Amino acid sequence: MAQHVQDYPTSESDYLPHVISRCVEKANRHGVPHRFRLNGAEVVVRPGKTAEEVNEEVQRQWQAARSWPTAPAGEGTPARL
Repeated sequence: MAQHVQDYPTSESDYLPHVISRCVEKANRHGVPHRFRLNGAEVVVRPGKTAEEVNEEVQRQWQAARSWPTAPAGEGTPARL
C-alpha cells in the first residue's frame, strides 16, 4: 500500500531554503512525506532526509532542466527557417 504524500503549497517567490526547512521539519515531525514544487522542481521529502539532500535533488532537477534541449521542430514548436 502506497504511503500518502502531503503537498506543501508554494509560490514562485518562495525562498528555497525556507521551503526545504519546513518540508523536512514536517516530514520528520509527522512521519509523512511532503511534496513541494518550486520553479520547475518537484521533490518529495521523506522522513529522515536532510535539508542538504533535498537541496541537492532540487539543484539536480534544475540543472537537468537547463540542459534539456527545447522541443524539436514539428513537436509543438514551429520551425525557424
